[in-house]
Amino acid sequence: EQGRLIALLKEKRQAGISHAVTRGPNPDAPRKPSGVAWLGDVPAHWVITKIGSYATVENGSTPSRDNDDYWRDGTIPWLSSGEVNQGKVLTAEEYITDLALRETSLRVVPAGAVVIGMIGQGKTRGLSAMLMIESTINQNMAAIVPSRGLDSNYLQFSLTAAYEHLREYGRGGQQSALNCEILRSFRVPLPPVEEQKAIVEFLDRETAAIDALMAEAERAVALLGERRAALIAAAVTGRVDVRGVAAGEGV
Repeated sequence: EQGRLIALLKEKRQAGISHAVTRGPNPDAPRKPSGVAWLGDVPAHWVITKIGSYATVENGSTPSRDNDDYWRDGTIPWLSSGEVNQGKVLTAEEYITDLALRETSLRVVPAGAVVIGMIGQGKTRGLSAMLMIESTINQNMAAIVPSRGLDSNYLQFSLTAAYEHLREYGRGGQQSALNCEILRSFRVPLPPVEEQKAIVEFLDRETAAIDALMAEAERAVALLGERRAALIAAAVTGRVDVRGVAAGEGV
């Protein structure tokens, strides 16, 4: 039951984000066809734009693992694509050195960028997160750095709403993958900046409430799993008297 609740909450979260970034804060605003399948009709005063028109998009690389000087005692965060599962990237599992930064093509991505996974059959491809720290990234993810007129948090919510559709762009070849050019050409709705901020404020409140409920349900699942495992262990090691059950008497 807790597992089903988590699934329903995830669906509600996704639906709420999609509704907000396609309809905006005013449900009575006149609407127009967007010309984009995943968007449908949008408020008439919104612009539909390519990400590349309002942001730079770049990916990274992996310094040679054979050169220990690139990794030993590193202080510069370096991210692999799995980090997008954090939602908000606050920490890195690996760090590179100043030497690696000087001798490779890596560039430090500023905090406030949106990072997105580009490769894989699992859920990582097309999954985005807010980068809360300055960091470098590997070649399997991209960093989107918005310019003036596009709020980073709004962009991340838009990419979350477009997740399934964005993944379809990455199909083809032997391995499903996105690339920087696909991301630059991907079209998203662009309300005026004040509306972007209003949408972000609304979704921050709504998703925080849902995330809290999911966290509570996940704790319940973990606790029930531990209790189940403890009961089985107690039964098979004789710490629980099951003779009455074996005799059909119940407990």
